[in-house]
Amino acid sequence: MGHLNNSRYIDYIINAREDHLDQYYNLKLSDFIAAGYCWVVTNHEIYYIKPSLYNEKVKIQTSVIEVDNSSLLVEGLMMSEDESQFKSLLWTKYFYVNVKTGKRENHAPEQMDFFNSLKNEHLSNYKESRNRLKTILDLQKR
Repeated sequence: MGHLNNSRYIDYIINAREDHLDQYYNLKLSDFIAAGYCWVVTNHEIYYIKPSLYNEKVKIQTSVIEVDNSSLLVEGLMMSEDESQFKSLLWTKYFYVNVKTGKRENHAPEQMDFFNSLKNEHLSNYKESRNRLKTILDLQKR
């Protein structure tokens, strides 16, 4: 149908988040894996708002919504390059795990401080992704 395959939206947003961590915070996920820890996806909630056409350039904005001892909730928002159209909303829940055991681990205190400093307090007011989606759709109408 000439638009980006649905599964690619998730790939684009997760890859953008990894790029954002490296570019803006000098955090490389490969360094965590080498140290024996990583974050694994436990679930996605995704809404496809407008199609992204094949080879269309898009902007992706990511934000930390919630942080707790062993998990992160991250929002990814895909929009047109000029930000005039919202394309997709993705909420992803990650658990912090020990690579060797595969078991959930707690974030170190300095990680908690760091992630809490990144937390988008405005987005933390949304308790459900569908409420966030409603706000986005209302903005589109303007």
